[in-house]
Amino acid sequence: RAKDDEEAADLARSLVKPLEALAAKAEEEAVVAEESVKEKRARCNVYKHFDLFEAVEMDGSLTETEKERKIRELNDQKEEDELALAKAEEGAALAHAEASTSMARAKEAFRIADALTVVADQSSRLAVQLRLDADAQNAILTRG
Repeated sequence: RAKDDEEAADLARSLVKPLEALAAKAEEEAVVAEESVKEKRARCNVYKHFDLFEAVEMDGSLTETEKERKIRELNDQKEEDELALAKAEEGAALAHAEASTSMARAKEAFRIADALTVVADQSSRLAVQLRLDADAQNAILTRG
């Protein structure tokens, strides 16, 4: 039984490092996703901070048809940028959730490994004590 407990503890300990590596990778992916969100948010903020539509309207070198076309293009681009931002934000939220889940799994594996190590140590001590008791009992029986 002590050997089985030690093998279980070893197996649990062997899982901790790979799970920690997965958690670190997931965290890196979350950081990259967050950077993508920042970049896309900056693109969307251009429409808020600079009145590109007014600039087109004020451009005297454009005909009315050209102005309408440019404003349609700006609207289309704005919609694309806002959609890309929404998708990036969703992706970043999922990446952060995955990183949190991965870290929780690694921590749980570590706690399990610790608990199994304690059990294995106790089993080993009990096995030694039982062996000593058996040897003492045999000594008593062989003398008697």
